[in-house]
Amino acid sequence: MIASSARIVLAACCAVALAGCLSDGESAGPTTKSFAKRVAVERQVGLFIKCTGTGPTVLADNGLDIPTPAWAGVRQQVRHVRFCAFDRAGVGRSDVRTCRCGTLERNVGDIHALIRAARLERPVILVGHSTGGLDALLYARRYPSDVDGLVLVDSPSERAPPPQGPLDDGQTRLDFSSGLRALRRSGDLGDLPLIILSHGERTFSTKAAERSWSQMQRQLTGDSSNTLRVTALHSTHLIQDDQPDLVAAAIDEAATAFAEGKRLRCSPAFAARNGRCVG
Repeated sequence: MIASSARIVLAACCAVALAGCLSDGESAGPTTKSFAKRVAVERQVGLFIKCTGTGPTVLADNGLDIPTPAWAGVRQQVRHVRFCAFDRAGVGRSDVRTCRCGTLERNVGDIHALIRAARLERPVILVGHSTGGLDALLYARRYPSDVDGLVLVDSPSERAPPPQGPLDDGQTRLDFSSGLRALRRSGDLGDLPLIILSHGERTFSTKAAERSWSQMQRQLTGDSSNTLRVTALHSTHLIQDDQPDLVAAAIDEAATAFAEGKRLRCSPAFAARNGRCVG
């Protein structure tokens, strides 16, 4: 299933990348200032990250081979948050590891180092699209004190069948097998706030594949006792491209609920942006 999703994401990546370009012109300073630059997470490996806005820190992690410009529409529409997005090693403007190899665990280690090296205020709200959602799910279990909540954008669940071998993530060959095993062995997320955005238009080539993906979306609701699932009625897999206003509304709702310690609710803003709360 992840392999099917990856093919869709890779096919769409070039079109998404044309949506906009980011500038490296600003240097990192206090966390209230905008910046766009590479930040070293280990020797000879720097990850490109761009942060704009003020408020609770949001860190967005994309699907396979999709660089930060894919979040341009969301970035323009979020309110009251500090929105940050980054490129994983080998993707976009980030450096490529010599081995050109990666795992979910290494992604999590990179995110952990990036948050500290970029001086992001913690705890953060992690936003994970597609396979980036697996990074977010594993990170929240490994570093719970770093995370205020999760927004998963058409992400697979921990029970996703592992691909037959590594998949291309930019110039990295990403192996999911050990990370998925680690996720399956881990416990739930307690009452960590979790918003799940699911595509509403047919994305996969068969009805069986769509049913399998829908089942994984339902499985994700069992990861926390404080979840909200919203269907993006006019989106395929790239919800942040098809309905950036809905993703922005989910992030804004998350930031408010997380900061105030409230239970997640079905905000009228979702329906106004062609989203439908499920369950």
